Order: sequence, then structure tokens, then C-alpha cells
Amino acid sequence: MPQVMDRREFLRGTASAVIPILLSPLAAFAQQPQGNAQPQQPAAPPAAPVSPQVQAVLRNWELRTANITFLSGNFTRYVYDSVFGVEKRADGRFHYQAPDLGRLDFTIPKALPNPPVNPGRTTKAGDPYKIVADTPQRWVCTGTKVLVIDDAMKQVQKIDIPPQLQGQNIADGPLPFLFGMKADKALKRYELAIGKMHGPDTYHIVAKPLWKQDAQEWSQAEVLLNPANFLPKAIRTIDPAGTRDTVYAFHQDSIDTNKALFAANPFDERKLGIGSYNIIQETTAEQPQEQRTVPRSVLR
Repeated sequence: MPQVMDRREFLRGTASAVIPILLSPLAAFAQQPQGNAQPQQPAAPPAAPVSPQVQAVLRNWELRTANITFLSGNFTRYVYDSVFGVEKRADGRFHYQAPDLGRLDFTIPKALPNPPVNPGRTTKAGDPYKIVADTPQRWVCTGTKVLVIDDAMKQVQKIDIPPQLQGQNIADGPLPFLFGMKADKALKRYELAIGKMHGPDTYHIVAKPLWKQDAQEWSQAEVLLNPANFLPKAIRTIDPAGTRDTVYAFHQDSIDTNKALFAANPFDERKLGIGSYNIIQETTAEQPQEQRTVPRSVLR
């Protein structure tokens, strides 16, 4: 069990997806409204100053990850659904190549607990959550389009990225925390605070959305960073209804920045083996709107 899953305060909290999820910066393109793109609206200035501690973490995060061109590693995803009392698990692997290539592969876990229940999570009736394997999928951003691939059904959803949006940093998507972010943009886009697990071995940042595009996907996000390299230990998001939360726990010993791992080009559509798959939808992504949706409040 990865370290983050041993931290009950991080995983239990409010009953609660991505990341619903994806909340992935990749699949989120599919959720953008169609039609004419709306002009961007600058976020309003903060109602209260951000703490120096938060600002220091953001600046260091930006500086320490600015030169990362290639990044890959393994993770486990946990999706907790309080309505059905179910915990879905998937093993995963990610690839990122700056500035706009990304891939997330979700596979059936190699092993599930026996019995398949999580006594650390219980329903209102007191029953433990049932643990099930999540659906295998692949999410790939090729730079010109986003592919959401269902290998079991042999289906693929394609979302074209307009030329004016191509080449932008993938951190401009709804879930930028995996690939880092610019400190100035983060201060405009999120209400930020230091979390309860913050310490010498783990940096804990709590974020609430200020832009409409983010608030439609999640109500709160938490990031656990490794102070040694400012790469994520875990990312957690809570959906707007507060009934589902999603945790990505990254296996630190698998994270690598070696360019050689990308020799086969994991983002090449021609090498994904989907030539005979059925295209169930093909749309065009729109420019996300930067828009305040809720007033700032003090994070507790």
C-alpha cells in the first residue's frame, strides 16, 4: 500500500474524480463546451494575501520542475463513491513530454484484498466499502488531439485541439498538479493553503477552484509533494457534489526523467493499435474560460 493510503486523515475526511475524473488534464478537453470560444476573463485579485509559506512552496515548485522535459512513472488510482459504498482501484502508468504531450494508462490491479473490502471506509449504515477493479482505459494527448481509448469495447473518443490551443502547456488543463504549474497562475486560479500534513518529509497544498472550468469538475484538490524533487506523492480531488473523491498515489521509486524511455514515442497515434476501433465521438476542444465562480473563503 503506498504511503498516502496510510494517512487516514488524507483519504477519509469529507465523504466524496477526475481527474472524474478525469479529472485528467487529458480527458477534460472532452468536457469543454462547443461553439464559439468565449474571451478569457481575468481572475479577480485575491481578497486576502496568500501566506508566505504557500508562496514559497509555489515558487520552489515552479523552479524545481521548470526544466523537466520527460517524466514517467507508475501510480495507483483509488475512486471512492459514497453513494454506492464502492472503492474502485486501477493500476496506472503516466508519460509526460513538455509542453503538451501526455498519456495515462489505467489497467486492472494485479491483486485486490481478500476479502475485497476496505474497513477504513464505511457507509452510513456502517458497512465497509466494497473494493472492485476499475475499467481499463488509456488517455493520450498527442499535441493535436486527445484520445480516450476503451480497449475492451474497441472504441475511441477523439477530441481535436484547435491550432490556436496547440503547443500550450498541459498544465493549463483542469488538473495541472501532476505536471507542475506557474506560481503566478496558480495564485490567480486557486484559493491555496497549507494542509495539515505539511512537514519536512511532505509538502501539503490544499486548493479550491476560482475558475468556472475547475469548479465544474472538483470542489477541492490536495497535493502531496516530495520536498526532494517537488514531484507529486499523491493528488486528491473531491467532486462538486461531495460524493466522490479520487486519489492518485504515485510510486516514487518508479518516477523517471530519462529521455530514453520515450524512444518508442508513447504519444504516436499510429502506434496505439486503434486503427480498427470504432470512433464514437469526434469533437473540438474550446479555450477554457478563466472565470471566478464563488467568492473566496478562508480554507480550514
